[in-house]
Amino acid sequence: MKPAASYRLNAEFEDHAEHEYMTFVADHPEFEMMPDPGTYAREYGHYSSVADCWRQIGHDERTHKLGSLENYAEPRI
Repeated sequence: MKPAASYRLNAEFEDHAEHEYMTFVADHPEFEMMPDPGTYAREYGHYSSVADCWRQIGHDERTHKLGSLENYAEPRI
């Protein structure tokens, strides 16, 4: 059992997810003009556009990645 390895792997997944969300938004400039319908407001808040909502989801992935990297430095069992 290697907790540090699992935290590192999770950080890699979160990093990949963050970049995929940001690429998705970049590939869909029309999202900038689409109002956020609030479908995911409970989980992510309400934003002025669909693009802003997706960027926030990507930012959340970064936060998760940073948490995994902190735990990687000092793994716990």
